[in-house]
Formats: sequence, C-alpha cells, structure tokens
Amino acid sequence: DDGPARSRKVTLILDDKTRDASMPGLSDLLSGTIKVAIDKSGEDAQQVSADLTNARLDIPWAGWSKGAGIPAKVAFNMAKSGSTTTLSDFALDGKSFSIDGNVTLVNGALSAARFSKVALNRGDDVAVSVKRAGKSYAVDVSGASLDARSLIKQFTSDVDTATKGAGSDAISVSADVASLTGFHDEVLSNLKLEYSAAGSRVNGLNVTAAASSGAPITINNTTSEGGRVLRVKSADA
Repeated sequence: DDGPARSRKVTLILDDKTRDASMPGLSDLLSGTIKVAIDKSGEDAQQVSADLTNARLDIPWAGWSKGAGIPAKVAFNMAKSGSTTTLSDFALDGKSFSIDGNVTLVNGALSAARFSKVALNRGDDVAVSVKRAGKSYAVDVSGASLDARSLIKQFTSDVDTATKGAGSDAISVSADVASLTGFHDEVLSNLKLEYSAAGSRVNGLNVTAAASSGAPITINNTTSEGGRVLRVKSADA
C-alpha cells in the first residue's frame, strides 16, 4: 500500500464527567476541562500530552494546588497491559513547578510512582516515590532542598481542611532532606521526618533536624480540641 499513512493523532476535550469514566482515580487530583492530544503512531506506547491551564490540580497530602487559569502542561508515554497502565517519561511543567518521573496505574487508580525530580515551589529539589497497598499510601521524599510552608500550614490547620480529599486512606511519609524552609524564617538542615495518618486522624509525627545555629531540633505532634499543635523542642530555645 503506497497510499498516505493514516493519521493516528487524536485530540480530545475531557470534562470531569468524561474523565471520571475513563480515569476515576484522578478525581481527587484533577478537576476542570482539559485538552488532550494522543498520538497512536508508535508501536507500543501512545504519546499523550495535555494542556492543564483551565484545570485545577490538587496534591492534598502536600498542601499544594494549582488554580484554574495558571498555565501548565503534562506529557507522557502511555502503555497498557491488562488492568495496568504505565505512564513513562511523565513530565508536568508550569512556570514555578515541575514533576518528572514514571507512574503506574491499576484499574485507573494510582498504584506506584517514582519521580526523580519534584519542584512544587521555587527552590525545591527532591525525589519522591509513592507506593499504594490497598487503601494505604507510602510516600518517600529525599533530596537537597524543600519549601515546606504549605505543608506546615496545612498540618497546623483544622482537621477537616488538612485532610480534605484524603478520604479514609492511610498515608505514611518518610523524608530525608538536606535543607528545609518553612518553619517561620528558620532553615532546617539534615531533616529526618516520619509522618502517618489515616483519614483525619494523625497517628504520628516525628521530626529531627538542626537549626541554622547548629542546635538540634525535635518536633512531635499533639492534638488539642480537634486541631493540631506542633510541639517544638530546641536546645537553644
């Protein structure tokens, strides 16, 4: 057949209803209308790119969101095998944020993700891995620097706000970051963090770090009248 090759490029406009039908696991993270381009010319994987400018993005446990109207785009190669969908070379880009890595979905819901570079705020430089087992998520964060202001603000807010979108899922976070900003004007170094929660109940928060003066700091959580209080102990306090 010497005729012209049939174009295998498709453009779709997905609103919440159509997206939920095909990718129900994304409803907590994404809302609004998105324009998606799919190139099926490849042998195995489909090349997918989407304009997320008119959508709202939420990463509930990180206290981060992108409002509708803020430019952003995402691109990845998508391959399906049975109920498993792999998103390789995943790249989310905006003016002040970016995420690069690989994502695995099972039955349309997140199963695992390994992001080699995550920057949700200017100055962030961390790698993040996420694994799901049943209704539990384990998140591991490691790297050179992290701006934790939005995360801390969320943690110290009321329970309902802090866990909006978390549902009853359990989450555990382990972090090892060389430099962390967000505790007032303090820059913490050599931060080690262990955090666990189930729905709106925080089971534990333990942090060790060094203040800019070099003094050791430990942080634990307490609960008071439905809100959360961070108890900070410092050798030079």
